[in-house]
Amino acid sequence: AFAQLADKVEEHIAESSRTHTELRAGQARLETGQARLEAGQDELRAGQARHDADIAELRTGQEELRAGQARLEAGQEEFRAGQARHDANIAVLLAKATATDARKMSGIFCKLINLHRPRWLDDTDVVDLIDEAVIADIPDNELYSCQRADLVLSAISKADGSQQYVIIECSAGITRRDIQRIRRNADHFARITGCVTHAAAVGRLPPPAILDSARELNVHCLEPSAKITRPT
Repeated sequence: AFAQLADKVEEHIAESSRTHTELRAGQARLETGQARLEAGQDELRAGQARHDADIAELRTGQEELRAGQARLEAGQEEFRAGQARHDANIAVLLAKATATDARKMSGIFCKLINLHRPRWLDDTDVVDLIDEAVIADIPDNELYSCQRADLVLSAISKADGSQQYVIIECSAGITRRDIQRIRRNADHFARITGCVTHAAAVGRLPPPAILDSARELNVHCLEPSAKITRPT
């Protein structure tokens, strides 16, 4: 009986030893797993940090891109404004050159409209005509518009000897707006002076459709080269 008890005790000790060994092995595996988990968490945090850094860099790049686009758009706007100023200056210079050429064309105007004894009026002459006219019923905008006419030619009709005028609009290229404005100014000037007033536009001739409109409005269109389109 004593031997059997001793065998059981030894078996119990051996079982306890195996259990203790397994527990220690399990503890080791647990610690290893915990270490791997912590390492994974560290790697995850490092990855998140890299991701955050990439996002921050991307946002910085986007801000720089937007700033660059804003600078580019500002530069383009400045260029367009400069181009517009340049074009306006060129247009003014061309209009002045056209007006100078138009002054040399008084004989052409007279032949075209059957006039003679031409005389170019200066700004003072035009103002004097307006001052001498009965203008109680003529709006101020009509008076002001006539004062701004590019050129005014005074001449005598060969047909009946009456005093007549030619209001002339000068521009680099004749536009539909030029034709409408010169027709309006000629009508205003006729009301102011009580005299027949012809309308003419001098510059590069417009497309046929606009020339047709000029003929309908009885506006003479001429190029400084003396090419003439007669209204019908």
